[in-house]
Amino acid sequence: MNIAILLAGGVGARVGAEIPKQFIEVEGKPIMVYTLETFQKNEQIEEIILVCVENWLEKARYYCEKFNISKLKTIVAGGTEFIDSCINGLEAANPQEDDLIVITSVDRPLISNEEIDDSIRVCQEHGSGVAARKCSLCMFKVGSDTTKSKEYLRDGLVQTATPWTFKYSKLKNAIDRYLNKDFVCESYPVAIYAAAGNEVHFSKALPQNFKITEKYDVKMFEEIIKEGNKKQNDKN
Repeated sequence: MNIAILLAGGVGARVGAEIPKQFIEVEGKPIMVYTLETFQKNEQIEEIILVCVENWLEKARYYCEKFNISKLKTIVAGGTEFIDSCINGLEAANPQEDDLIVITSVDRPLISNEEIDDSIRVCQEHGSGVAARKCSLCMFKVGSDTTKSKEYLRDGLVQTATPWTFKYSKLKNAIDRYLNKDFVCESYPVAIYAAAGNEVHFSKALPQNFKITEKYDVKMFEEIIKEGNKKQNDKN
């Protein structure tokens, strides 16, 4: 089974809105619903677990019903850290060892079917499928003295996006070891998976699959949706 864990547990303070950013409406629809609808329509996704900020569970349930997210199995509260929310979602999913877990945050509303399919394909072939594309920026590691730095050549770097797809048994083993403090790393599934000694294999990430972080990102997304709606109306 292919199970999607969709994370909506943050508040998005940098957007500067009075509500969590995933609930901001764009053209009559909350940002999170655009992501939910893509996973709903994807033929390979069989079940959806939504992990939501605790005080907004009922509102999330209302939107899932309103927009017919029929693959939704349940909605659970998020945790303190990103990995805590992932764990809550996995526990709610109660997957089998060979199930594939497809993870994304709902603040990537332009994630595509093509990316979901490729992430699943790469995972089926190699054990993991993490959406990524070549790094286009100059990258530096800054030391304790911020006037000194070390440059990293872009040719050897990638920028990750989502989805992240893992075989459940391997992901669970990595998370269990992380919780047991067998190693120290960033508290994200990809970092934990890699730190546990697993190879990370990369799948397709398209340029439009950006993460809504700042107020500007909301405006950019709104313009993209308006342009898409205009083109559709012109066709009709």
